[in-house]
Amino acid sequence: MHDSTAARIFNVTELEKEIAEIIQTSPPIRAIDYAPPSVRLAAAEQPDIGKLSAEGITREFEAAAKEVEAMGQELQEAARRCEATVAGAHQAVEEVKETAALIRDKGKHYSAQIEDVSAMTAEVRATCSAMKAKIAGPTETA
Repeated sequence: MHDSTAARIFNVTELEKEIAEIIQTSPPIRAIDYAPPSVRLAAAEQPDIGKLSAEGITREFEAAAKEVEAMGQELQEAARRCEATVAGAHQAVEEVKETAALIRDKGKHYSAQIEDVSAMTAEVRATCSAMKAKIAGPTETA
């Protein structure tokens, strides 16, 4: 027996075969196998831990989606306010155009009045000169 044990210790090839057999026949090693007993017990009581994690992730994603939707509603409200501001600006531009047209009309009106008064003044001056000459009488030339 001594010889077989000694031969077995030094036979590396057979040792490798035995290790390979053990690895192939044993179930895969999981992290939970090395966890403390309290963690292993909790995991055994909740076999659907993956399902619970998926539900948690779904809740978090749903909450994030609702936040994004809320931001979308805020953006829509901001767009409505911008549209109202733009509409107000367009209305102000129209009022400015109307005011400019009124100013032009008034300018034309005042210009026409000035021309009329200027023509009347020239006519009055000519009439006054003619009357002055008539009153002064004929001038004698030597």
